Amino acid sequence: MSGGWNPTLMPGLTPKFNLGLNMNKDRKFYNLPEVLEITRLKPETLTKLTMLRNFPKPALLGKKLSLWRGEDIHQWMDHKFRW
Repeated sequence: MSGGWNPTLMPGLTPKFNLGLNMNKDRKFYNLPEVLEITRLKPETLTKLTMLRNFPKPALLGKKLSLWRGEDIHQWMDHKFRW
């Protein structure tokens, strides 16, 4: 992911214009650094929210790889940042 803000990754933060994208069909998977960049959460906050079941749980692929479904991340953001 490149630096800078990407509105296509944050549909809940772009209420005033239509990008022409259907984010509900996001079939991408995000790793931890990508989730932190998209949500702007600190790692400690993400861990705490996940433990409290206030953030989507990742899919564990092996001992060292966790991936989050893009659809789950976008739904969480849409719910969290309602305008």
